[in-house]
Amino acid sequence: MIKVSHVRRVLGFIVLTVFAATALHANTPDAGVQTLALATQSDSLDLDELSDRIANTKAVGLLSKLSMKRDVDKLEKDLRAFHGGTARHTLDQLKERYDLMVHNLLVQIQDKDAALAGDVARVRNQLWKRLANPDEFAQTVG
Repeated sequence: MIKVSHVRRVLGFIVLTVFAATALHANTPDAGVQTLALATQSDSLDLDELSDRIANTKAVGLLSKLSMKRDVDKLEKDLRAFHGGTARHTLDQLKERYDLMVHNLLVQIQDKDAALAGDVARVRNQLWKRLANPDEFAQTVG
């Protein structure tokens, strides 16, 4: 079983990385071709490997990583409340926060670690589906 703190770190950095990859691919001349290529790649989600890559990337500074962790912890808390029936936010509102966090990360890494940004973009939707599903959320986050 993956440690909860490790999963939180993974979720935080994945969330922020996803939007950067989206922005990177959307702003290139061959965006449609690249998007199609991403869609045909395996969508397996290896949180441990991706977490290590995000934690070790030089594309994001330490203070930014700490800020991301704070945002991820708050999102995780709110998702836990949502799944527990005590939410103050709708799932759509939580999804917007997820998307914004990912966007902010992608802005930081799009030019400095394009391979990582692409990998995060590849698993972005799969990760959100896991977070939005109560059973998978419990397995992913603990």
